[in-house]
Amino acid sequence: MDVVPAGVRADRLSKLGDATLGHILSFLPAAEAARAAALSRRWRHIFAAVHTISFKEPKRSVRDDDSYYWMDWSPGYGPPVDDTRPKPVHSQPFVNSVGAALHGRHRGALAAAAPLRGLFVAFDAFDASDAASATAVDGWLSYAAHQVDEEDEEDYLDLHSDPPQVCDYYAVPRSLFACAALRSLRLGGCRLDTPAAIALPSLDTLHLTRVTDRMNAAHVQRLVAGCPRLADLMLEACDAVSKLSLLDKHRIRRLALRCCHDLATVAINSSELREFEYGGAVPGPSFLTLHGPRRVVSCTLNFCGEEVTDREELARLMDFLGLFAGVIKLNLKSARLGAGIGHNILLSKLDFPALRNLELTGMLPEDDVATVSAVTRILQRTPSLQMLSLFLLPEPEDCDRECHDEESLRAAHKLRYNQYMTLPIPDCDDIPCLREQMRDINLVHYQGSMAQRMLAMLLLRKAPVLNEVYCEFARGPLFIQTKLMEEIKGWVLNKTANMMFF
Repeated sequence: MDVVPAGVRADRLSKLGDATLGHILSFLPAAEAARAAALSRRWRHIFAAVHTISFKEPKRSVRDDDSYYWMDWSPGYGPPVDDTRPKPVHSQPFVNSVGAALHGRHRGALAAAAPLRGLFVAFDAFDASDAASATAVDGWLSYAAHQVDEEDEEDYLDLHSDPPQVCDYYAVPRSLFACAALRSLRLGGCRLDTPAAIALPSLDTLHLTRVTDRMNAAHVQRLVAGCPRLADLMLEACDAVSKLSLLDKHRIRRLALRCCHDLATVAINSSELREFEYGGAVPGPSFLTLHGPRRVVSCTLNFCGEEVTDREELARLMDFLGLFAGVIKLNLKSARLGAGIGHNILLSKLDFPALRNLELTGMLPEDDVATVSAVTRILQRTPSLQMLSLFLLPEPEDCDRECHDEESLRAAHKLRYNQYMTLPIPDCDDIPCLREQMRDINLVHYQGSMAQRMLAMLLLRKAPVLNEVYCEFARGPLFIQTKLMEEIKGWVLNKTANMMFF
């Protein structure tokens, strides 16, 4: 029995087994996990027991004009190619550190390194024309694939490169697509060159971001077809994909399609689909075809661009929303709060009877009374709603960057409060969900504009069973935040409700 001197705390953590300590360190970035070797002799070789290696290359400083050069472009898109612009220089020390971590797992006193279950590498910049770096990445993936094949664990591979700095897309080696035990694969800023036969029988999670190959757009479809157990699929900014089929053997539970602007048609077996996410313009009438029963419980729709006003486009929007009328949670993002749905006369034909949680993200300008009324019309179609969250986006800055320095822009704030303003009461019919069901109301980035105050007053005064109010103010002076907080407290009908302000 070990005797610990009085006044000295026992080091119980170091008495844990190698596998347990390695599992704990696996939740840390690899560089921090490796530093544990300096704690004591007991920890010197514990890195070999780490089963998940995570690296993220630090962001590099860029010229001021680079940020403006790339702003306002959707993911996967960018300004015209300028060959005169200097290419980023790849960070060789970062490549060396990843290689050292993988090889370092096989050094030391442990009999054998723990099987690798996860590899995550995120580049800030990667130039695939650098042969040495590309060869190093090939080696990492081959090593990880070999480790994965030896164990039947929850194994995953992540490889990402942020788009603004990518000079040439890295081609994923074909050997990766024959890894029978791989469970999760996330690739970003890469190019697919899939073999004719793909064997990923265990893969259930596939996330592809900025994965492209304009010469052969069928690579993504071929990859998806080779994953019979696929349950979670995300495509983001994959601009070469024009159609996607997830029928027959596929049983997708989560599908996310973000900024795939050229994607025209998607067909999916919806019998197991529970979560759906879409980001982009209002899709065409034949964009999404659901085969089988509709059992989606959570839906996120992020519509790019300005608010929809065209009558034909509004009709397409309502048809698209109608596919998810039975969801329990709906997250609707758009330029203006409510995506123009409340202004649409077709809303009277669409109900969300099972909806419990509604999140609306968008702008609500100073005098936009019409949008306030539109939001109330949306609430009238959600009789079972219990939680409402409003994420109030700031209006775009109208300034000349040549006339304002960065410090003055940061000092500006969006908060406003006019105690002498008489708030008009919106003319609206009864809202059953506010009267009977509403338990939580969240206001995020609340700025205190007239329209925002009108909407907050209407909601809080008509919710007698409200349990919790959460309000996060936009940046600004404390005295304005205090004025707005006291005003909101006065509006809350149920004075026993829990109120939180930040």
